Amino acid sequence: DCKLAAAVPTGTLFVAGDTIKITANVADDIFAAGREVTLDGARASTLVAGAGRLLIRNSTIHDLIAGGLDIEVHGTIEDDAVIAVCPMCWWAPRRILIGKDARIGDDARFFADTIEIEGTVGRELHATARRIVISGSITGKADIKAKEIVNASIAKLGGEVIFRSPSKP
Repeated sequence: DCKLAAAVPTGTLFVAGDTIKITANVADDIFAAGREVTLDGARASTLVAGAGRLLIRNSTIHDLIAGGLDIEVHGTIEDDAVIAVCPMCWWAPRRILIGKDARIGDDARFFADTIEIEGTVGRELHATARRIVISGSITGKADIKAKEIVNASIAKLGGEVIFRSPSKP
């Protein structure tokens, strides 16, 4: 287990382990790999993470690049987010959740079995999944490819919308 609570004033943080919890402000980038990686109240320039489960809560990250099995964002990504979940790991959730309090400031590129967007994507969304549920806000273009697309009545789509699906959203 690895827990980092003290600020890292300079340099890049490299951390790997079974369970990683970061609650510190990191002056530069974070590279994290583990079964479970949690950022709670942390701040960093870029987060590059590979995790079975990645949870970002009450944290601010400038850019996010992540891969794993179950990824939840309940914080702020100031710029871009690129997230992919293992398509062949049938035993895992294979899910991306952008929680209702989450905000991605610019573009988002997602690939997963299930994608749920309850929060805000500030510009473009490019998403591919078996099932996509949008109940949040996409300010720019939304390019969505899925077997099942659920566009909730409370969703706000502000730009061009391209749905590619065998059934109607």
